[in-house]
Amino acid sequence: MKNIKEIIKATPELKDLNSFNEAQLIELCLAAGVNLQKFKPQKAGELLQKEIKERDMLLGYLIQSQMIVNFTAPSGICKSWLAMYLCVAMATGGTSLGLKAPKPRKIVYLDAEMPEIDAQTRMRCFASGLVGELLKLFEANFSIMNIDGAGQELPDLTSLLAQRIVSHYCKDVDVLVIDNFISVFTETDDKDDIKMKQFTNWLRELRKSGLTIITINHTTKEGKRLGSVILDTYNDLTIDIREPKPDSKGPNKDIKKDYLSFIFSKARHLTAEQKETFYFKFNIDESGVNFWKVQPEI
Repeated sequence: MKNIKEIIKATPELKDLNSFNEAQLIELCLAAGVNLQKFKPQKAGELLQKEIKERDMLLGYLIQSQMIVNFTAPSGICKSWLAMYLCVAMATGGTSLGLKAPKPRKIVYLDAEMPEIDAQTRMRCFASGLVGELLKLFEANFSIMNIDGAGQELPDLTSLLAQRIVSHYCKDVDVLVIDNFISVFTETDDKDDIKMKQFTNWLRELRKSGLTIITINHTTKEGKRLGSVILDTYNDLTIDIREPKPDSKGPNKDIKKDYLSFIFSKARHLTAEQKETFYFKFNIDESGVNFWKVQPEI
């Protein structure tokens, strides 16, 4: 303490112990490339007066700009079809599940799972349901980054190199879809909290830049999301797609339901009414891809 007092006494700009500690902290922050003043708490009045760009509506009330959205479902429960269906609406300025996209948006769909021929088949299914200007918008605005078609592996997406590759192709894009977590973590255990933090930090940087990210995740046999809980930390919207349980009694006892549940596990931007679970069906044939809400007898 004596040495510190002598330093303060010998340094005109240091008035007391508090100013000495502040000077030390500023030096530590500078050495770490951190601007201390950026973290100064804003008074409520200051924040209220601050001009901040509002989020754009990308698809009805559901998806906005600068969001991290996650869809989870067991294997084979249409989560990729659903994500693509929503993205087709955003790419064309169309409508899906009663949700309207105000204007066409650019989409990059990172598909790390399907063979390229399957990705092409899905694009044909969507294209067959579109005509005229909508088809032109779909073909121009919906881009697929298919790893099988690239002919080489994308480095593990927790790595800086892979993140820079993906970011490079998303500079003028509104929505990035990552399908799915298990497929892009080629060298990393998805329960590795440190690696997952590196990944989610990158997602936050993309969100800060204005991008909306849609991620897709599988579930365990018990219905829990795969991977570290870190993967859910920064989600703005988490949707669980599930098969409703069969009736436990009555005439339809043990009969599988013919619809799926759209469950809002996290949706900080929605009202209680908007977050209510709804039910839907879907159909894929030569006329295109269609998802629609249903009101089953509960």
